[in-house]
This record gives sequence, structure tokens and C-alpha cells, in this order.
Amino acid sequence: MSAGKRVSLYRFFLNETSKLSISSKVYCADSNPNYSAAAIYSKNSIRVKKTSDKGFIKDLKIKCQKLQVSLIIPTTDHELLILSNHEEEFKKININIIISKKKFIKETSNKIYTKKIFDEIKLRYPKIYKYKSEIKYPCFAKPVAGSSSQNNYIINNNIDYKYAKNKSKDLIFMEYLDHKYYTEYTIDLYYDKSGELKSLVARERIEVRAGEVTKAVTNKRVSKKLWLNFSKIKDARGQITAQVFINNKNLKVFGIEINARFGGGYPLSQHAKANFIKYILDEYILEKTIKKNMKWKDSLTMLRYNDEIIC
Repeated sequence: MSAGKRVSLYRFFLNETSKLSISSKVYCADSNPNYSAAAIYSKNSIRVKKTSDKGFIKDLKIKCQKLQVSLIIPTTDHELLILSNHEEEFKKININIIISKKKFIKETSNKIYTKKIFDEIKLRYPKIYKYKSEIKYPCFAKPVAGSSSQNNYIINNNIDYKYAKNKSKDLIFMEYLDHKYYTEYTIDLYYDKSGELKSLVARERIEVRAGEVTKAVTNKRVSKKLWLNFSKIKDARGQITAQVFINNKNLKVFGIEINARFGGGYPLSQHAKANFIKYILDEYILEKTIKKNMKWKDSLTMLRYNDEIIC
């Protein structure tokens, strides 16, 4: 779904499906495939309605049946809830949507509810300021239901506070975790059909641009430290990502965010041999049982650069 610029993700699926003993094809769906790098690159694109359009589900279902699609992979936050609402409907026509349970998606799409998940798995969460009088500057502000770091602000004083409030109405204000004292990690996690955690890769976020990591390195020590906590998550299925901050001195962990989908930096985990694409195909196409895997490459670095598709 929403192929956008996810060329690497398409390549991974293409590579893994080519190893299957059955004939297969990978399609990139987008509301405007003519302006989707992944759709152009793939040459196998499906034009679908926007999730906000009337008739989106009907349109998607008709096109998937016509092309004999058996798996749908959500890639953006705005797809998750509507697809989870229709998961069983698609199963009845032999189409699996690789998606977490509806309750989990609702909780992770709201930053306040996300705190409850981190509470349940025994990870700290930055203090949320309920009232302006409680705020200690600097603090951090972000939308309750935002994504891709849009409308995120570091608030240093009352002027910054007023500016942020004017720019975005639905903000929460919370304790600021300074990168001088904390290291930020993205966590790639794979949960099988029964909700059991099968693989976890912590990627240190060295450089980020527009909310997406551009420089990162895998860290097995941090991954092992977090396994027990994230193994307690309920209702997660398939690939999810999480953001945590770890204090450089006392190693206290603060959970920040959870997204019930592939993260933009997932290619690093794939190259490190944590092959979540294969897990999906094994489980949902070949009906195999997935084994736990922590035998991926430690200290593997990813450096990203821009490229172009001319069409």
C-alpha cells in the first residue's frame, strides 16, 4: 500500500518472492502511481483511491481480486485503522492484510494511549504536561496523532509555546530528552501470527532528515536489553517499529513512539540479515512456523543518499 518512494522495500519483496517455489508477482499500490518512485521503478503498479476517499475499500478489494493478490502490506499510518477495520472481510476472500489488532493500532496512533503500552511493558515514558503551569522548559511538543515528525517542536520559552499552539491545535507537551544526554534508537520488531516476538533489531539513529533516518547502525547489546520488555506487547502482528531514548550515563530507557508498520529505516535490518520479508512470506504464503532470530549482523552501518528516477 502507498508505495510512495519505498523502492528498497519493493526490491526486498521482489527478491524474496523470486525464491519461492510458486509463481508470484509484487505490485506497488498508490493513489498516484505516476508520481510514486516505487510504482515507476516496479512497472507493476495499481492505482487505488486515497484512504480518505469514499469507496476506498471496495476499490481496493476489486483490484486485488482481479490481480489475485494474496497479501497486502500497509506502509503508512493513515492506512492502518481503515485496513484493520476490514481485515476479516479480506480474509474471507483469501487476502491477508499483514496488520496488528485493531486495539493495538488505536493505541499506537495516539501518543497518550501509547504511554499506556510502555507502562504495560515496564518502560518509562517522558512526563506529559497536562497544564501549561506544569511545563518546564525546554520541553517537546508533538501532535497526539502525528507521524513523520511533522509539527514537532522544541519549546524553549513562552514565545515558542504560543507559536506551536498557533501552528497546530492538537499538541501534547512533554519532558524533553536532550540528545546531549540520550541516544535515540529505532527498534524493528517482528511478531508472528500468534503475537509472539520473533526478532528485534535496535538501530541507533545517528542522523535524521524529515523524520526519516539517513545514518544508522545496528546495536545487538541494546537489542538484548530490550527483548524482555517488547516480548510483553499484546496484539502486535507482523512488522512494527518503536522509538526509544537511552540515557548515556544510567542507561534508563524511555519509550517514545510505536508504529504498527514498516519503518523508513527498515532496510538496515534487512541487510543485517533480520529478514522480516521472508518471515511474512513463510508464515502467510508457505504456512511455516517462524523461529526466533537474533543472529543478525551487529554494528552494521547504513548511510543513505538521494537518487533519481526520470520518467
